[in-house]
Amino acid sequence: MAFVELDRVRLHVVERGSGDPLVIVHGAAASTVSVEPLLEGLSRTRRVIAFDLRGMGRSTAVEEMPPTAWNDDLIALLDHLELARVDLLGVSLGARIALRAALDRPERVRALVLDAPIVADSPEGSAAVERIFGAEIPPALAAGLEHWNGPTWREVAARFLRLRLTPGLQDHYALGGLLDGVEQPVLVCRGDVDDPIHPLAHAFEVHARIAGSQLWIAPGTPFSATRFRPDEAVGQIERFLATI
Repeated sequence: MAFVELDRVRLHVVERGSGDPLVIVHGAAASTVSVEPLLEGLSRTRRVIAFDLRGMGRSTAVEEMPPTAWNDDLIALLDHLELARVDLLGVSLGARIALRAALDRPERVRALVLDAPIVADSPEGSAAVERIFGAEIPPALAAGLEHWNGPTWREVAARFLRLRLTPGLQDHYALGGLLDGVEQPVLVCRGDVDDPIHPLAHAFEVHARIAGSQLWIAPGTPFSATRFRPDEAVGQIERFLATI
């Protein structure tokens, strides 16, 4: 556990294991705690790094940022750690960040694992996000937010709702029209239970549009296969990366 000082932001970073580097990017209003099972399982065979996105977890609690900030932080962290090229695993929001990195900086990304990818925001998805992170937080999500962020979890959720409205941010992560440009090997993961925030159709679209990509759909599972089926996910990811 450590903190990395970048330009005007302090990132909380967790690192485990040794070998080929894999960087995990967590989801909305979460932290490295949310990907702990992946850190534990995948670090048996490789060097695994996860970090709290700015505005979340133990990283700097920013109230405003440029629309490219999360991706800028990712590349700056790779530079700080002197990692020229890595595998990226992104969950939900993290999948959007990982996919954007692969498109913008392909020389830095060897392979991608995209769990519950979202290719663009939608009115239905945005309304659901505002509801479940705002006035109607479900008990299970509230418990998760508290586990991931500690006693400030309500502030983290509210901050995420503000940050996601950063001018230009949703356009930056509207990647549906760019999928044909992904050159890296890709594993797409998704539970088979549909929801408006992470439409199941988006996972199928990503798989269909990225040549040679692989697809794992976990049956009877909510949106995030890595969160709700972590042991199976570790096996799927290890097998995928072993083929590259």
